[in-house]
Amino acid sequence: MGTTNNIDGFSVLFSETVHMQLAGWSGLMVQEEFRPDETVPYNNFHFKVDIHSTTGEISLLFGVQQVNSTISIYKAIYNEVSETWSLVEITAP
Repeated sequence: MGTTNNIDGFSVLFSETVHMQLAGWSGLMVQEEFRPDETVPYNNFHFKVDIHSTTGEISLLFGVQQVNSTISIYKAIYNEVSETWSLVEITAP
């Protein structure tokens, strides 16, 4: 996780340049201008979100492709009590 981690969103920092793709979300909206462009290389990214749900899971799913073509899928889950996000790597089948 990066320096931003609150109700408005979170940031991620990478140890190398990567390509990203937003894969889905639940209980929130990510405005078009705050979605990663899969053709652009990133060293970091800030997800700005508008939380819409106060029931059920609030989460965001995104993929990261490293320079060596390795792809990782991450799920960010919002905790309404602490008003922070946690990041979990999802193992691809």
